Amino acid sequence: MDVIPNWLTLSAAFTWDNIRAESVTNISVQPWTPAVVPAYAYIHRLGAILHLTSAISLYALDSTSFTPPGGTALLENGQLPPVNQGLGSEVGLKANFLGGRLSGEFAWFKFTTTNVLNNVAGIFPNGQTFGAVIGSAVQEGVDGDVSFILAPGWQLIGSFYAGHDRDINGVPVTGSYDNQWPFLPVTALISTKP
Repeated sequence: MDVIPNWLTLSAAFTWDNIRAESVTNISVQPWTPAVVPAYAYIHRLGAILHLTSAISLYALDSTSFTPPGGTALLENGQLPPVNQGLGSEVGLKANFLGGRLSGEFAWFKFTTTNVLNNVAGIFPNGQTFGAVIGSAVQEGVDGDVSFILAPGWQLIGSFYAGHDRDINGVPVTGSYDNQWPFLPVTALISTKP
C-alpha cells in the first residue's frame, strides 16, 4: 500500500502454514512404517520502503519463519527433530542509477532461530548419520552487492557478506562460515527474446 505516493510504501503478509508429512525413521525395517508428522505455524512479513529519491530506497523488514522436520534428518534416539522457528529483521538501502546500468544494495540483518540442528552429530551402526539439536542460533551481519552492465548481455557483479552464525554459547554453527567476498569479473546474460 502506498501510504504517501512515491515516498512511503508499506507491505504485509500473514500466513497460517499447516503441513503434514509422512516420515520413515528406520528405513532398514521392512515393511516401512511411516509416521505422520504435523507441523504448523503462523508466520508474517512486515515491510516498509522509503523512496528517498527515484533511484535510492531505504527499506526495513520484520519476518518470522518455520521449517518442519523432514528429509532424512534423525536424532540419535531415531526421532525426527523438532520444528525450527525463526524471527528476522533487516534494514537496507537499494540503488539503481544510469537507467539500471549500475545497481546495488547494502543491508544489515539479524535472524534468530530455535531448534537448530547439527545434521551430522554422529553415525549409527548401519552407517546412517544422525543429528543433534543445538538450541537457538543467531545469524547477524551485513551484506550487499553491486552490478554494472558493460554492454547488453554483459555485466560485472560483486557481492560481500560479513557476519556470523553462532549458537547460544557463541560457538560457530556447524557448516556455517564467516565473511565472503566473491567477485564475478564478467557475466554473460543470455536473452531469450527473439
